[in-house]
Amino acid sequence: MFLISTIIPIYNSSDHLGRCLDSLLTAQIDNVNNEIILVNDGSTDNSLEICEQYAKKHKNLKVLSQSNQGPSAARNLGIENAVGEYITFVDSDDYVEKDYCKEILSAHKSYPNVDIITFGYFKVENNKRKENYSVSKFDEIIHNKEIKNLLKNTVDYGFLLFPVNKLYKKSLILSSSLFPTNIRLGEDTIFNLKLFYNATNIVFVKKSIYNYYYNEKSVTSQKYKPDLIKRMAAHFQLKLDFYKCKSDLNNKLYFKDIGRINLEKTFYAFLGNSLANPNLDFIEELKHIRELDLIKFGFKYCEIKDINGVKRKTTLWLFKNRFYNILKLIYS
Repeated sequence: MFLISTIIPIYNSSDHLGRCLDSLLTAQIDNVNNEIILVNDGSTDNSLEICEQYAKKHKNLKVLSQSNQGPSAARNLGIENAVGEYITFVDSDDYVEKDYCKEILSAHKSYPNVDIITFGYFKVENNKRKENYSVSKFDEIIHNKEIKNLLKNTVDYGFLLFPVNKLYKKSLILSSSLFPTNIRLGEDTIFNLKLFYNATNIVFVKKSIYNYYYNEKSVTSQKYKPDLIKRMAAHFQLKLDFYKCKSDLNNKLYFKDIGRINLEKTFYAFLGNSLANPNLDFIEELKHIRELDLIKFGFKYCEIKDINGVKRKTTLWLFKNRFYNILKLIYS
């Protein structure tokens, strides 16, 4: 019997939790013993009650609780209590396809000794699947040396972003890294980075079996985060420290990828955060951002021509050359 442990961190998820659990239960098949670990992360709604109701009806559901410590600590608690040889993660507002377990079993039979199997996923917006994300060009076994080559371009492939569309060997997790709890942004990327680096081999499967629920309303109504720069800086430093302590990653080829992320992703997060606070002096905030170590690192190792999109290239060129007034006209 193929035993996997599916870990779900839960915090105030009552609106979507039933759909998530129903999808996993519907996806169960006889050949897979799917242990489902529900980790209540100090919810203040009735999420824990929902978990306990499902656990009473389904013997393969296990409910754990902790004070609110964040999804990383919740996932780590699940890992520590998992009995499966393999582990998957599901977020409580997402849901899986009906053939989720079937496709995981099929992939495992085809690649029985692989450390990580990554599947495609759908992006769901307004209850409609908008996009299908799949790294289909790598539908084959990739060994450790080739994995490290992939780490030179994590921006375009995006395979480090989520833990939810992957099957991991539990032994790899225990020997590599749990989720970091000393940062509160980008934890998933750090977790995946360490596991992919240490993996003997991985497989990217074209099939999409996971549905990532994108709540546009929650994104567009996000408030200004006064600690965003601090959190991003902590994530950047933790990632850079890991690369620097590995002789095969401590070079400009890998630093270019980090720099590109800093410019193509992180800078735009800072830009959007600045625009979310009308009380900020936009130009002064841009000047402050321009002097951040992670932004300087980005311009040191990454060229504007390597950035995706004409608008992004133009914005970053103006920003790099300190045309702040023009940016204010464009974005205000």
